[in-house]
Amino acid sequence: MDLVISQLDQKYQKFLNALDRKSFYDTFRSVYEYFDIIQSQIDLRKIIDAERQEIGDKKQVVNSDEKLTAKDKKETIKRIEDQSYSFGYNKINERIYLPMKNYKESLTLSPKESLTGRALAVKEKSKNTGEYLTDIFFSFVFGNIEPAKIFWTKFKYLCFTDNVAVYMEKLHSGLIKKKLELPVIEFKDGNADDRIKIVIDDNKGIYQEGKEEFTYMIERISKRMKLIKHLVSKDNCSLSELNRITKQDKVVTMKSIPEINELFKSKLDLSDDLILSVDTGGYSINKDVYAVTIRR
Repeated sequence: MDLVISQLDQKYQKFLNALDRKSFYDTFRSVYEYFDIIQSQIDLRKIIDAERQEIGDKKQVVNSDEKLTAKDKKETIKRIEDQSYSFGYNKINERIYLPMKNYKESLTLSPKESLTGRALAVKEKSKNTGEYLTDIFFSFVFGNIEPAKIFWTKFKYLCFTDNVAVYMEKLHSGLIKKKLELPVIEFKDGNADDRIKIVIDDNKGIYQEGKEEFTYMIERISKRMKLIKHLVSKDNCSLSELNRITKQDKVVTMKSIPEINELFKSKLDLSDDLILSVDTGGYSINKDVYAVTIRR
């Protein structure tokens, strides 16, 4: 069996077992680990992106059909989304994986600082119950707070996991089916480098070698350019190190990275992110796909 498929199966089985046991911790931790595998595999992300584009095209056709009423359009789009695994991926990614990932990366507690105390402080300072629940929830998921301190009711938990279970089932079956359809890659002998050649030029911006007409114009002295160049010079880099290099807040840094990726892909007409998140909580250049050169 393909190693990646085996890993996905293991995490999905862990998720199902956690649901059966109604284990709050293991349910969301297994989702987080499952999505970590997706983020580490380019072919899985391409599968999701392809289906997302297909679903987007179908919805556009429905919305442009003048013969359909607003109600018909809404029902048709819902049916399209219900049959899609990328729709469920987007929901879980936005509501569980990314918030958990960002929260994990934001943990800069001293050894004596209490996450329970932080959560209670959030409650005192904010009237937003959702924010309070989010803080205490993620504290628990990463093993820093006792179950007795959880302020998430059984009702909310069960309703939420029911939706996640449906999304995960469609996502897992869809990914496995498409992954099995992919051809087996045979690695070539020799030192040939088939990666896409990317040039970072202080004067011209960022472009693919031989295709300078597609250029991501970015200022040489901008903080984003500093961030990209620093990542190119290292295998991986922590969030705190990027904050120090760019002299900006961690929230700004975390927000800028997906924006850089979107601009990079759209301007250069490419499909893979330039910057990836790594298991250690930091970031790195996508060196499996891109060979990056800096020209001054």
